[in-house]
This record gives sequence, structure tokens and C-alpha cells, in this order.
Amino acid sequence: MKKMRYTSKDIAKLAEVSRGTVDRVIHNRGKVSEVARKKVEKVLKEINYQPNVLAKALQANQLIRIAVLMPSPENDVFWKEPLAGIEAAQSGMDLFDVSYENFYFDRKNKEDFKRMTGAVLESQPDGIILAPFFYREALDFLSKCQEKGLPCITFNTHMDSDYLLSFVGQDLHQSGRVAAGLLHKITATSGTILVVHFNENISNAMHMQEKEVGFRDFFSDKKTEGWKIHTINITEENQQDQFDHLDTFFNNDPNIVAAFVTTSKTYRFAQYLKYNHIHCSLVGYDLLEDNIKHLESGEIDFLINQNPKKQAQLAATLLTDALTLKKQAPKEILLPLDIISKENIESFL
Repeated sequence: MKKMRYTSKDIAKLAEVSRGTVDRVIHNRGKVSEVARKKVEKVLKEINYQPNVLAKALQANQLIRIAVLMPSPENDVFWKEPLAGIEAAQSGMDLFDVSYENFYFDRKNKEDFKRMTGAVLESQPDGIILAPFFYREALDFLSKCQEKGLPCITFNTHMDSDYLLSFVGQDLHQSGRVAAGLLHKITATSGTILVVHFNENISNAMHMQEKEVGFRDFFSDKKTEGWKIHTINITEENQQDQFDHLDTFFNNDPNIVAAFVTTSKTYRFAQYLKYNHIHCSLVGYDLLEDNIKHLESGEIDFLINQNPKKQAQLAATLLTDALTLKKQAPKEILLPLDIISKENIESFL
């Protein structure tokens, strides 16, 4: 049945009071006798009255300021997608007076991250969207936000904090298991599998740790024999230095049959394979242009799409709805783990 929409005139008639009295009760303003208040409240309960939150928010005409803290897109092309997501969310907020201010930090410099958290707090925003790249420093930042009562939503990396309004991302442990399952299926013989981290301080990068734990758990649960997993942390920036680093493993172990790159820099490992004419099963992350090129040419077997644009867009929408419409955000939104091959890449593009 179609739900009936009651006007203040309808409610006043049912409660046998004036429309002005109904307005004062609903909006909790002005003086109302206790008798009249009870009559109106009784009618509101009977008709299951729901206030028009959107109309109230528009009527308030209040500027909402949201700070976005994430790594610089200029230094890492991956972060251009989250920025596009924030911009897409902002373009859909025409009804409200909402402004987003972006704060960028160097993903290789935790001191720069700490400096930018101070800049965010000094800007006195109404809410914060955070990509918690440096885990320990991000926890410290969240405690400061809690002291100030600033609502925060994170994306990309989950944090163990009860204060967070919401998290938007993927189940990273499951993501690692998916990568392991793919390599296990497509690799013809057992041997050494490399888990490769590029340019990160792994001890403070929870998103990479969770992926590796999930990856190793898959093989531990399978109780498979003949597989050896070795972790490499590539810290060099120069391509030749990276190649030299990888040479030390491939020259000393002829049984390397597969690799799992835990970040979007899968193309760097693919470049090494192509240059040295090495066949090695390879799974990594994200639809970066260089990754797509190596997926199509066969150096990369599968990419797991983390959908960073949608992550950021959802985070921005959830926080805006919470601040403008007082809408409660779900504690977490986990996006699906899309598995991309060269056969289905066009549909995702």
C-alpha cells in the first residue's frame, strides 16, 4: 500500500490544535502547553511521522567543510583514481553547500604525513576522509580527531579503531588468498613463489601485511608440498637497481615459478620478466596503464581490481550524508574482488 503523506494541516486537524502548534512541537521551538504537546505527539506516533531530513538540511544552508588526506597523485599515479572519486562525489552534491579540501603527503615520508595531519587539524574541518598509509601515525591522528569530535572515514586500508565512522575498501586478507588461489591454479609445477613489496616500509604498511598473511594462509591451509614462499622488499627507485635486486633471487634460485606483487606496481616486476625473457606466473593489483599493457602482452596473468575511484567516492558520499542529512553510515563497505584477465579487460575499461 502506498504510504500516506501527512501535512502539518492534516496533523493539526487530527490533534485538534493549530498548525502553528504542530510546527512548534515538530521543530521543538517556542512555547506549547503540555496538553497540546501530548495531543500532537500522540498523533505523530500513530501516523509514524518521519521528518523530511532533506528539507531540513537544505533549509539550514550550512557550509560543510571536508578534509581529504591521501598520498600525492603527482608522486604516485595510483592516487589519481581516488582523487577522481572525490571529484565525482563533489559534483553530485549540488544541493548542499559542501567543500572538499585536499591535503597530500609524500607516501615515502611519514614525517610529511604527520606534518599534513597537523595542517588538516589546523584547517578545522567538519569531517575527514583518510587514506591511512602510515598505520601507527594514522592511529595517533585518529586519537586527536576523537579528542576534537571530528568524524572520520577511511578508505583503502582498514584500521582497528572503534572511533571510525566507516571504512570503505576490500577484505585485504581475502584478497591475498584470492591471489594465492589464482597462482596455485595456473602454475604447472610447484616451486618458489615470490611475494614482492615495492617501495614501502612493510612494518608500517598494514595493507601489504594483510595481503601477505592471506596469501601465506592459503598455502598453509592447503598443506601443499613443494611450495616455498619468499618475501622481497624492493626499496630501490631506479629500474636498473630494481633489476639487480631481482637478479640476486633469480640467479640463486632456478625454481622461481610465480610471483605476487602486493601493490599497483606490478608492471615493474613484469618489466623485469620481459627484459630477461623469463616465464613466471604473475598476479598483482589495479588497472594502471602500465599494468594493462603487460596484462595484454602476457607478462601479467591476473590483476585484482581494488577500484580506488569507487572507494574514495563512496567514502566522500557517506561522510557528506552523515554531516548534512545526519544519516548513519555503515561501519564498513567491502567492495568485491574483481579478477581481471586479458580476456575481460575491455569490459572493465
